[in-house]
Amino acid sequence: MNYQWLKAKKWFRGGSHEDFILVTDGFTEEDFENAIEEWGEHSNGGHCCGYDIKWDLVNDDEVPKENIEKKIKKLKGNIEYHKDEIVFCNDKIKLLQSLLENK
Repeated sequence: MNYQWLKAKKWFRGGSHEDFILVTDGFTEEDFENAIEEWGEHSNGGHCCGYDIKWDLVNDDEVPKENIEKKIKKLKGNIEYHKDEIVFCNDKIKLLQSLLENK
């Protein structure tokens, strides 16, 4: 899988926040801008008074090991959440199908 790391820093009224973003979908300027915009909207700070983001492309050796470990943990949590959501959806589908059969 092709990938590129972005280093992003977000400044807002109460301080700043820095993170590394792994982009795997595309490598155009627009793809990078979209990844940064999504990160900005979902990361802490600046939502009520605005924020500014600066970013740069970085190499693997510039990304701290702790950052990668944190991303792995978060993705594993996402998988567990979606497993539970899939079970819930399947149960609801079965219920709806049984209701449909009785109509």
